[in-house]
Amino acid sequence: GIKAGLAAAILGVPRIVLATRSLAPTHFDTWLPWMRPAYRALARRPAVALTNNSLAGAREYAAWLGLPARNISIVYNGLS
Repeated sequence: GIKAGLAAAILGVPRIVLATRSLAPTHFDTWLPWMRPAYRALARRPAVALTNNSLAGAREYAAWLGLPARNISIVYNGLS
């Protein structure tokens, strides 16, 4: 999501939705040190919306990024 979000921001896409899942990346082997500053840079842009699939995940991402919890919307997983 970060790479696509950065590309979209560079291209001037008017609305960018970054969907995060679970807890902050620091809990996983896929975490890389550049992720936090990249997410923070994207989160500062008015065109960017952050989402997470759980309340716990949204709160943790907000704390990790230094954002108010209200800045990350929750879109719960669903089945059809």
